[in-house]
Amino acid sequence: MQCACVTVYNWADGRGAIIGDCVCIPEPRLSVHKRDSPDLKYDFKSIRVNNPMQILLNGKRVGRNQFACTKVTSTYEIH
Repeated sequence: MQCACVTVYNWADGRGAIIGDCVCIPEPRLSVHKRDSPDLKYDFKSIRVNNPMQILLNGKRVGRNQFACTKVTSTYEIH
């Protein structure tokens, strides 16, 4: 059995999967990372998900309320 590091970007704060949830990534893109240096050797696999709405969580699609949207704020005041 092998492990892979999974990184999900743009998930709303506090809305991610929790222990016990079943997470399904329908179209995973697996990347293999191998780096050698004089001191260390890295060899691992990872899956990157840019949009959490591509994931099934407990058999259901992740909703828009779980997607982190861009927020724009300004400190400029109009007088």
